[in-house]
Amino acid sequence: MRIEVSVKIYGKFILKESIAVKLHPYDFKIFLEGGFYYISISKKVIDYKPYITKYQDCNGIKQLTLTASEIYEDMIEWLQYIESMGAFNFGVENIDWDEPKITWIPECEEEKGIMPLLSHQRKKDNQNKSKQLKESNLQNVVIYRRVLKDIYIPFTYFRQGREFFDKQSYYFAFINFFMMLEYCFANGKFKKDAVLKELYSSGLLRKSVNSILKMISEEKAKRHFDWIMNECKKYNKNYDVEGIIYLLVEYRGILSHAGGRSKQYLFKDEKLFSIAFLANMVCFMTCGNLQIYMFLSERQKEDYIKYEEYRI
Repeated sequence: MRIEVSVKIYGKFILKESIAVKLHPYDFKIFLEGGFYYISISKKVIDYKPYITKYQDCNGIKQLTLTASEIYEDMIEWLQYIESMGAFNFGVENIDWDEPKITWIPECEEEKGIMPLLSHQRKKDNQNKSKQLKESNLQNVVIYRRVLKDIYIPFTYFRQGREFFDKQSYYFAFINFFMMLEYCFANGKFKKDAVLKELYSSGLLRKSVNSILKMISEEKAKRHFDWIMNECKKYNKNYDVEGIIYLLVEYRGILSHAGGRSKQYLFKDEKLFSIAFLANMVCFMTCGNLQIYMFLSERQKEDYIKYEEYRI
């Protein structure tokens, strides 16, 4: 049995006819189909039965289990490599390696008919939700510009972070989210200890972080809560305002510098889902608080940033 991974490939190149290359155990091919260029990689799988699509019985209900991803992870890594190297060498702009079409190819009679589905495509979730636009939405944005001043700059970082987050590009989502916090609260500091000191001392940021602690600890965010708790333990921090701020600054250091600690995440965005989710939540609450805070008097600002500390 062979397994094939095929995806769309985009770039500044012209393909007069399909091209194929072999490097044991893989077959590579770039071809034109339906007006789009595709790249495929296939390989022979000897012990294929643990990985194929199958129906499984779950409490009397038949459920379809798709191809286990570990059998083609090496081919996804090849696509990532070709995308990076091909950008310089033959004009590749993008390869949709995060939306692969997985196809099983029987090579003999006994391999035919053993699967309910020979081919399927993995799609990214579309998390965009439409919001009803009212006249008051535009009116408020326009008339409050004088009071809100340059608040649009950190909001731009937040917008870009959300775009990356919705595309499940968590690496660059986190970078943009942190740049928003850095712009608002770091006061031009860049070194870790100095940034931590500035962020710890911001009443507005502390209020924003405190407001999400209970939300994340609830059952619907359990996956993220468990990850955050493990990270807090790893760095000997508590699940509190300062612990969360520390994690954000720590991952800023990891992801903002090219090197040994960051390269493991370059093509493994899913590992950053929870830290990006955390940064997203903090920035979302900060945006709301900022818009209120900017209209308050100095005395009102002092009262506004007061909060009751959340503890588990």
